Parts: sequence; structure tokens; C-alpha cells
Amino acid sequence: MRAISVFILLFIVLIVGCSTVEKSDNSASKEMAKSVQEKTTQLNKNVTEKQEIVKCNGITDKKTLDSCYIRKSVKEKDDKICLKISDEFSKDVCYMQLAAWYNLPKYCDGVVIPKEKDLCFFGLAIQLSDLALCDKIRKDTEINTDQNVCKKAAAIKNTKENIRNESLLDDDQILDIVYTTSDSIDRVLIEEMNKKTGSASITTNIKVPTKISSEEDASMWVTYYYIKPNPALTVDAIKAIVKSKNYDPEDISGASVSFFGEIFKENDGKLSEWMNQLDSLNDEQKVLVWQSLWFADTSKSKSILKNEKNSASALFKNYIDTLLEQEPPNILKDDVLSGYQLDMLWGLFFKTGNEEPINKIISVLPWSEEYKKEYDKRVADYQSGKAKEPTEAEALILVKYSVGAAAKWGLTSNSVQHDRVFEIAAKGIVNQKAVTKDILKEIVYEANKERISKS
Repeated sequence: MRAISVFILLFIVLIVGCSTVEKSDNSASKEMAKSVQEKTTQLNKNVTEKQEIVKCNGITDKKTLDSCYIRKSVKEKDDKICLKISDEFSKDVCYMQLAAWYNLPKYCDGVVIPKEKDLCFFGLAIQLSDLALCDKIRKDTEINTDQNVCKKAAAIKNTKENIRNESLLDDDQILDIVYTTSDSIDRVLIEEMNKKTGSASITTNIKVPTKISSEEDASMWVTYYYIKPNPALTVDAIKAIVKSKNYDPEDISGASVSFFGEIFKENDGKLSEWMNQLDSLNDEQKVLVWQSLWFADTSKSKSILKNEKNSASALFKNYIDTLLEQEPPNILKDDVLSGYQLDMLWGLFFKTGNEEPINKIISVLPWSEEYKKEYDKRVADYQSGKAKEPTEAEALILVKYSVGAAAKWGLTSNSVQHDRVFEIAAKGIVNQKAVTKDILKEIVYEANKERISKS
């Protein structure tokens, strides 16, 4: 396990999401609670009584063999099997998995690496709501998780049943130590993470422009609009953008279109006034305005877009017709199959600060791992001159990898610049599984290093 800064390591390793089982006094909820308890008991019973024996004999690869021993140890509830593991960290994981699966702190005593032992006791302390286990954490622990933080989290009664799915012992997840905690505990851990990482010190220092006199002002106003919404600057922002040397009507970012489109949609009653103020722009400069009117997709915005044909040149009349013939995308529901769509999601976030567009971006992160080998192979073939025209299916794989990789980069970069994105990415670790969870861990870790250096 990599040593990572302050509370992030603890948060990454400990928080795993399932929705909390809410209990009420009515009979239906009592029956549900009883059913969950029965399933928990039966599942743990299945682990120990499973007839299929894990066979590790004949495995020659050390890493694979160690993983097999961890799996066998947990399924047979036999800590002696951990002694067969050659790698010290994997051996510690073996004991930590046993402790987590069976709620037995005694297995933490077998952990050798000090910080892993601290994590083992911390995880069980909050999983069992046992404050006494917090005293077993060293006061000078590298993970900077002091006993007070442990006791603050462990003092909250954990209402989450320790239900285990055997998929947690698959090779790609077996080194992840999963502790089951309720939402109220997760919230405390997130709060403590924010305190210790100084993560509130980035966006709070941002000064959102109150007037726009340059492209830089407009960019800052757009990027942090959700912090201090001020639609009165919309016209000035558009003018600054379309009159800058960087503006290209054939390469307008999706973020600009979705951002201004949402502004137009929300301020439908001001569109006529704003269009009068933008009337001095030439056709090329108005492309951003037209695309934003199209994206807004209100009866007023569509009516204004149609009327724009009256003053547009022949070339741009056809362009407006083409826009009107197309339905604007539903970016929160449509599949994300281009960088342009990713940009649109970022524009929506800049306008609203909502979680939905970020969660949509998070949903494509697995593609950056799932299709990486195929992408690397195509690149190698291209460089060696062996590349052939990809089939439709192969092309889709390449697109998905590129989108996933771009999503990862964008989330990392914006987690550094935006407290809100960092918070959503960190919370995402609570709810995500397998590959997505691992990628989010990496994103939060990398972003946190940058944030600390800037604070």
C-alpha cells in the first residue's frame, strides 16, 4: 500500500459505500431488518461452510499464489494460511481481510507493518463502534489518523450490516480492505479529511470577477460562476470571448455552449434584451451565441434563432437551418462518446456546481483501464506501420479509451482547482466499486498533493 498524505489514505482505504439500512418502528421495516440479518448470518455461514475448497497448489506466480492464500484463508477462516504468504504486505492484507470479514480484532495483532495495523484497528473500531480499539492506534501513526478522530467516528453507532460479497475476493479487489460503514460515519470521515488536507483553502481564495474587461476575466467568470452567479455579466463575457484572438467559430468548446445555453435557458425573459446588445457582432462571432440558443432549447430561444436568419449571410443562414434541424443533446442521459460531450458536462458543472455532471464524467472512468491494452496495441501497430483500418467495433473501443483517459485528466485537474469537484470525487469513492473506485483513489491522491502544495 502506498504511503499517501495525511487523511486521504485512511479515507481511501476505509470508506466503501452501500446505502444504509434505515430502520423504523413499522412492521414492514422490522421484517426487512430481520431479512437482512438472516442474509448476513447465512452469507457469513456460507463463507465458512462453503464446500468448494480453494486450491492453491500448482500456482507458480508468487503474486497470484499470495492472492490465492488470502482467498483461501478468508473462506476457511484460518489465519494459519496467512503464514504461507511470501510478501509482507500481502500477508498483512490476509490478516486485515480476516478481521474485516469476521469482525474479529484479534486478527489485527498478526499485522506487522505498523501503519497497516493502525488501519486495521481503525477500520474495526468504526465497523464495530468500539472506541476501545482506537487506543490501539499509535499516537505517531504515519497516516495522521489520531485516536481522537477514530473515537469521533467510532462513537457513531454503525447501522450498516457487515454483509460480504465474495466478489470482494476477486484478484482485482483482494488487496482492498473493505470496512462497511453507515452514511453518518462516512460524512464524519469526509469532514475530517477536508480539515486535514486544507481542501477548503482553494476555491475560497478565488475572486470571481465582478466586471469583465478581458478574455481572462470572462474565463474566470465562467469557470467559477456557480460560486457567485451573476447573469448580468453574460453579454460582456460573450463579447470578451468572441472578440479574443483565441476564438475560432469552427472550434467552439462544448463547455462554452452548454454553459451559455444554460444561462439562456434560465434567463429566458432577458434573451431579447441580450440579443439587442449582441447585435453588433459579426456572423462568425455570433456562432457561439447561436449554438447556445440552440442548446437552451426553449420556445423563445428557438424563435430568436430562427429570426437570426433574417440578418445572417447566405452561408450562415444554412448553418442556422442545420442547427434547427438537430435536437440538442441531453448531456446527462446520452452516452459520452466524445471529448466535446465531456466539455459540455464541465460547462454544466461550471454553471450549476451540481454533482450530476461530475458523476456522469466519473461513469466513463473505467474505459481508461478497460480499453488501454487495445489502445496501446493500435498505437504500436500504427508506429510500426502494421496498423489496418479499424472496424466499427474497434473504432468505438479507441473512442471509449480516449474519452475515459480525458475524463480522468479533467477530474484530476479540476479537483485541484475546485473544492466542489474534489469533494464529489472523494464522495464518489464511497459509492463506486472495483476499477472506478481505484481510479478515483488515484485522482483524489494526485489532486490532494497539488492542493496541499497550493495551500
